Amino acid sequence: MKRTLLSAILALTPAFAGPVVFSAAGAATGDITTALTNFRTALGAQNPNTATNFVGGRREINWDGVPASATEPNAFPGNFFNGSAAGRARGITFSTPGSSLLVSVPDGGDDYAFFSPSKVFEPVGSDITDVNFFSPKDQKTVAVTNGFGAIFLDIDDSTTASMEFFGLSGASLGVYQVPSFAGTKTFSFLGVKFDSPAIARVRITSSSLTDETAMDDFIYGEQTATPEPATCATLAAALAGLAVVKRRSARQ
Repeated sequence: MKRTLLSAILALTPAFAGPVVFSAAGAATGDITTALTNFRTALGAQNPNTATNFVGGRREINWDGVPASATEPNAFPGNFFNGSAAGRARGITFSTPGSSLLVSVPDGGDDYAFFSPSKVFEPVGSDITDVNFFSPKDQKTVAVTNGFGAIFLDIDDSTTASMEFFGLSGASLGVYQVPSFAGTKTFSFLGVKFDSPAIARVRITSSSLTDETAMDDFIYGEQTATPEPATCATLAAALAGLAVVKRRSARQ
């Protein structure tokens, strides 16, 4: 009885395993493709961007399908990829403490070039972008993922860009620096994968006062919806029951 109850509780409790980091930087797109490919392989096959909750696999955003109405000079809506329509059903939102978000096409005056043609992403009025995950099926239920990665453009300084991961409780799961490569129109990749879904939010710092950059493709593990309140109540009751069983055993 005790073993059965404990097994059920452990099955409902996520394991926050240590992360595996995938990173690379270089002057050409090919310099980061091995790290990117390995990260994709670690997450699993790419899932269709439909309002469905898949088991395992990954989703991606490359910005190139964003319509003109949400591309520079227009602001990019942070909930654009948390819709129910196919293509937009990717269960992810973006926000910034700055003034807006921007999807644009690099021009000759930029120090960066796209990784996948032809649009890139950046926050405006701040160096910070916050990423949150939701169930692609209903676009409302908070979700967690087992990994997140992004391609950064023209990172010259190793202290410029970073990603900090947070769990459901809001506790930090670690800060990871994006690798740099001196020069213009360079490419950097950073991806971090956990053994189980643990990431509820990612805070990306993508630029600094002396190093202005942009971002391209985002890659992340398929979202796992968090338990419904009834499931949480069941878990709490199970934990309470286990405590009672342990106290009774101690008295015998």
